[in-house]
Amino acid sequence: MFAAGFRTQGNPEIPLTRVGRLYRKALRVGIKNYCFMKKIIFLLAASLLCFQLGGFAQTRVGVAAGVSLANMRGSGVDGNTKAGAYVSLVLDKPICGNFSFHPTLSYVQKGISVPEPTLLLEKTNTALRYIEFTPNFLFNLNGNTASTFFVGVGPTICFDLPSKRTDYAKDEATPKSTKTILFGREVTNDMKGFDYGANAIAGFRMANGFFISANYNLGLRNLVTDGKTGDLKNMYFGIQLGAYLENGRKK
Repeated sequence: MFAAGFRTQGNPEIPLTRVGRLYRKALRVGIKNYCFMKKIIFLLAASLLCFQLGGFAQTRVGVAAGVSLANMRGSGVDGNTKAGAYVSLVLDKPICGNFSFHPTLSYVQKGISVPEPTLLLEKTNTALRYIEFTPNFLFNLNGNTASTFFVGVGPTICFDLPSKRTDYAKDEATPKSTKTILFGREVTNDMKGFDYGANAIAGFRMANGFFISANYNLGLRNLVTDGKTGDLKNMYFGIQLGAYLENGRKK
């Protein structure tokens, strides 16, 4: 017969039921760490690709920062726009004529602010954080070297980062409560993590490398977890100021 538990040196007997719980917890942590490592590997590969392309002639690498104005859409979703940080690593590689390849790797905050979700709450802020990779293709009105207006489109893939939801009570004596959002497909999670969508961008670039851009990003994946009904998707409007570095530019 199996024993009811086991002993480790210097420790009391540990019930097998607890061993099972510890094993399942370790397994969940292991899977979560594995998924996180896959995200890191992909992002490192994408960054390496950008820097490798940045070594080509006429290719510009730059940085940009600004603000995202995010909201969410779906069945029964009614909330206000939520502002967040929006920081990008930008690359621009001329292709042919007035066209250029313009991938960006961004940290972007998305989410929604819901006023009075219950009788006791003043508002609930859902702050979603993502690493976003967007390979845009641009049309530059005046070519790739002069000051020019540009427009473009591209797909978007997003990897979730640690995010949270904060409830603000109407009673000032009650402190706000913050909950970490659980990402995953299972019904026990809050929402799916990985996201994808479409991006449209427009802006103006000066000959000295400074630029301003605005983009609209539309999430296409339903983030409602498996086993639940409904529809929930991301969207945001972003505006950034940035500058290209000198590498690869013609003098």
